[in-house]
Amino acid sequence: MINTFPILITSAIKPPENFPALAMQDSDIRMAATKASIYFWVAQGAKELVIVDSTATDVLNSEDLELFKRLGVHLEHITFTQDNEKVRTLGLGYAEGNLLKYGVENSELISKKGSFFKCTGKVFCRNFADIFDLVVSKKISNLFWQRFPSSPDLVETRFFFCSLDSFHRNILPCYLNSDTKNIIEADLAKVLGSQLNRANEIRPLLTGFSGGPGNQYFGGRGYLYEEKAYGDLDSHFPCWFNTISGAPKLGVYL
Repeated sequence: MINTFPILITSAIKPPENFPALAMQDSDIRMAATKASIYFWVAQGAKELVIVDSTATDVLNSEDLELFKRLGVHLEHITFTQDNEKVRTLGLGYAEGNLLKYGVENSELISKKGSFFKCTGKVFCRNFADIFDLVVSKKISNLFWQRFPSSPDLVETRFFFCSLDSFHRNILPCYLNSDTKNIIEADLAKVLGSQLNRANEIRPLLTGFSGGPGNQYFGGRGYLYEEKAYGDLDSHFPCWFNTISGAPKLGVYL
């Protein structure tokens, strides 16, 4: 599969020291988990990757870059230095927003294509080919999923598909207005609920590591949101979306 939309991968390899919101603070572990996810994306056939790190750290070395070049991967590696004091004061939602802002504004691939997939570093989507086919076949402009089956007021922020217009107009302001008192997933749900349609569709199967609790998603012992057998929810999961004019309809509208 050759994707026609860039995948924006966010990372913060060297987070602020003694930051209570992050259990995973070891930069070597964060590097290993992030590189593992990037290699999985490439192994799946992704051809356009935008990797953005907010701690002025190169995630990939020369050998990685040479390998990806041989595989025909068009890759942008963007780094900057975040304001750690603002991150401590305003929280992870604000930090993620700055990552997204810097990556989008400095990516030629995203500027050229006008839309992109976003995936949090250390995470990959096991069924990306199916998600990609859905976006293309149904001519989807924006696609966000519900975080959990029973939580219609929370958005999945680890992985989504977004147009540049919607990103600047609706998504980024939520992130940049976030602080430690707000839940970015809840703020986004309110915005998306006023701007997009609701439907049931295939859900992204996400695997990887969470920097917060420091556990593997759906695998860490005692992890709060252990993945169970979702059954029909794998193909009929709540989401927010819109399409270009005249596009085919998605699953059952809500």
